Amino acid sequence: MQIDRIPIKLVELSAMPIKESKTRMMFIMADGRRNLGEIFRQCRIDDQEGYALLENLIADGYLRLTGGTLSGILKNAPPIQQVTPFDGFAEILANELANYLGPVARMLVKGVDFQENVLSREQLNEIINDLALEIEEGADRNNFVKTMRAKVP
Repeated sequence: MQIDRIPIKLVELSAMPIKESKTRMMFIMADGRRNLGEIFRQCRIDDQEGYALLENLIADGYLRLTGGTLSGILKNAPPIQQVTPFDGFAEILANELANYLGPVARMLVKGVDFQENVLSREQLNEIINDLALEIEEGADRNNFVKTMRAKVP
């Protein structure tokens, strides 16, 4: 696993029955902004222990990891054809995704700051594709991708 990936909560803290302190702390720190390296450091656990705890949280359905695209694309990838997403694009993206996933959609989109970044059309499409993977039904996933690609500025 990559240390720069960002864990996202799939349930509220109250729905997590695990009482073990390191696991709960790691879950609490997974706010959609901190990457694994930051969480491991703040929880004062080494990478090996952190990955073991993370594997259990993912297997039990409490967390998921963003793809490498969402965690690294905004800072690391140089734009090819520059596109400045219009104001409100993230909101439109979250609203459309919420049609398929409900309130968790906002958490998935929250870490992507479109306002201050210049992205390529390809990067925006990659973000849309990554988010679409969260939709289980294939037809719904395709509809989401088609709808959002039509809205890419």
